[in-house]
Amino acid sequence: VMASMYAVYHGPDGIKRIAGRIHRFCRILDSELQKLGFQEMNIDYFDTLKISVSSQVNQKEINDIALIAGINFYYPDDNSIQISLDETVDFDAIANVINVFAKFREISNFRNFKI
Repeated sequence: VMASMYAVYHGPDGIKRIAGRIHRFCRILDSELQKLGFQEMNIDYFDTLKISVSSQVNQKEINDIALIAGINFYYPDDNSIQISLDETVDFDAIANVINVFAKFREISNFRNFKI
């Protein structure tokens, strides 16, 4: 009932506008995560990214950083992290997610720094 009323309230054009906005934010997030060296596993996606992580990436460290930032990712297996966006997402939310991965890279690079 709630989903149908949501659709009625926003109408077809509103639903398309909301869906387009979510997908644009997802593409922005994908692009920024690629700049940090993280790759999207799916060729096609709408509102959910499945980020590939190698065995060198410690998911617990990413999770710890994310939880401190108030963000909860989904970890379906040892080699991926899923991030889903909805209609409440904005530039600040995207920046916060990007900052989690950037902070991880910063910590990871520092740990691997050799003198």
